Amino acid sequence: MEELIKEVSDLKALVSRLLLRIEELEVKNADFHRQLSHNFSNSHKPPSSEGYSKKPPYDKNLFS
Repeated sequence: MEELIKEVSDLKALVSRLLLRIEELEVKNADFHRQLSHNFSNSHKPPSSEGYSKKPPYDKNLFS
């Protein structure tokens, strides 16, 4: 019976450590998602200077 009580106690401790680790990883995951949602390619430019991207010229001979 003592062995069973110790095993239950060890499992409770393990669950507690795992729950703390899950919380840490959720925080890291949220940080990564925040970083991914930020557009680094033009973050230093004001919105008015970004301009519009032009389409490549249409080559009429390509489909003849």
